[in-house]
Amino acid sequence: MLQADYERLPAFPIPVHVSMGAERLKLRGGTVRLYRFDDGSIGLWWPSIDRCHEALMQIIQDRAVWNRMGKHWYIEAGDANAVLRNFEPLAAEQPHR
Repeated sequence: MLQADYERLPAFPIPVHVSMGAERLKLRGGTVRLYRFDDGSIGLWWPSIDRCHEALMQIIQDRAVWNRMGKHWYIEAGDANAVLRNFEPLAAEQPHR
């Protein structure tokens, strides 16, 4: 890649040791890794073979961009809370104690 190519790429935040800093959201049909960034934006990753894949894609549609370097869906701070609220109906039921 040429320097000019790098300059045209969006400036996505890339977390250091991403797998170590991820929260795990347990949903019916799979688990989503959630990365929180200092600017309020978030990154999301889940296996595309999970049963919840289609439902998650509908939630993030038009609000997320695939970050090839970080290997996650990047969602800007303005949309982050709304996306996470939309995940709530998919949450796995917590066992009663």
